[in-house]
Amino acid sequence: MEKSSLVFVFALLTTSLMNVACTPQTSAERNARQYVYATGDGFDPNLRVIKADSIRMAVPFFRTFHDMGTKDRASGVSAEGAQQRVNEFRSDAFLKSIQRETIFAGKRYADNNIPSANKRKAMGDAISATYMDGYEGRK
Repeated sequence: MEKSSLVFVFALLTTSLMNVACTPQTSAERNARQYVYATGDGFDPNLRVIKADSIRMAVPFFRTFHDMGTKDRASGVSAEGAQQRVNEFRSDAFLKSIQRETIFAGKRYADNNIPSANKRKAMGDAISATYMDGYEGRK
């Protein structure tokens, strides 16, 4: 009897852990993850980047664009107006104007370096996708 109850408890735990791992992500989380992985700088033996923390810190930034899309849809912005805003988000002028900061060893530093073209493209794509998800009502 004890062996069968042990197997049952193990099966129950396995099932519950599998369900927890399958929780849906919001648009901001998906796009933050995609952005962080797309802009990975590669390998540097002197620096360890914790991608999970980078994603967690980027989610509020992307959530603002999702909320902006939701508000624009609610206020009656047309599809052409939303597309115009997406084009603005992908422009170099907009992407270079974003204030960036770096957290290193518990301190915040203003990052005045202009990101590379690949990082700007990834940022523009992620912001645009998040905005359109909010505009179209996707979570």
